Amino acid sequence: MGRACAIACVVWLGCGGPHGTADATAPGAETSCFDGFDNNGDGLVDCADPMCASVAACVAKVPSGWVGYTVLYDGAPTSVPSCAAPFVVTVTPGSAGLSGAPATCAPCTCGPSNGSACAPGGGTATVGAPAFARIGLGCKDQALPAAGCTGTVCQPRPSAPFGAGICVLQPADVPCPSGTPFTDRHVFFAGIDDTRGCAACTCGPPSGGSCAPAGGAPVGQVVGKTATTFCCVP
Repeated sequence: MGRACAIACVVWLGCGGPHGTADATAPGAETSCFDGFDNNGDGLVDCADPMCASVAACVAKVPSGWVGYTVLYDGAPTSVPSCAAPFVVTVTPGSAGLSGAPATCAPCTCGPSNGSACAPGGGTATVGAPAFARIGLGCKDQALPAAGCTGTVCQPRPSAPFGAGICVLQPADVPCPSGTPFTDRHVFFAGIDDTRGCAACTCGPPSGGSCAPAGGAPVGQVVGKTATTFCCVP
């Protein structure tokens, strides 16, 4: 009985005791890199375990005033991915790469002189539709109990088609937080402010019964509004 008990105790301890901190089904494998446990019993937890290096990394803490952590897709509107675990909370910041040609203005004209002035006409604006070249999609992670970092936070590594670096965000058009590794800046807009048009047509003083037209040049611009800034680790 004593020898059988000793063997049972050795087996029990080798499996990590009642908490199952070592993986009995796949010895040497870290079964989870984000659970806060040393699953394979090698004394290294989550990000500290080299077996987790391909899927986990230590990341600087989220700067004050920012929200994190997210992965970011910044690309073609035709290939937008879906959020997936562990980055499951969808953030749709908007679009980027806005373009809009200046207005095309019809020529200005002047009516006949009434002896002291001419009535201006023309100058009608034709404005094309603005377009965004890229769309932004952020996916925020769930709170993870991961460990293994000192002064930083253990987080999953992003995977394609998301950018290579993990990000923080702020709902404004702002610079990236100084003194942090979050330096790769992406700004997206949820709306458009379009002030394109044509300057008013005017007429010069009468000369020989007519007036010289002026004005009618393109004015204004199209810009994005309601911004969200993502700053990512390059």
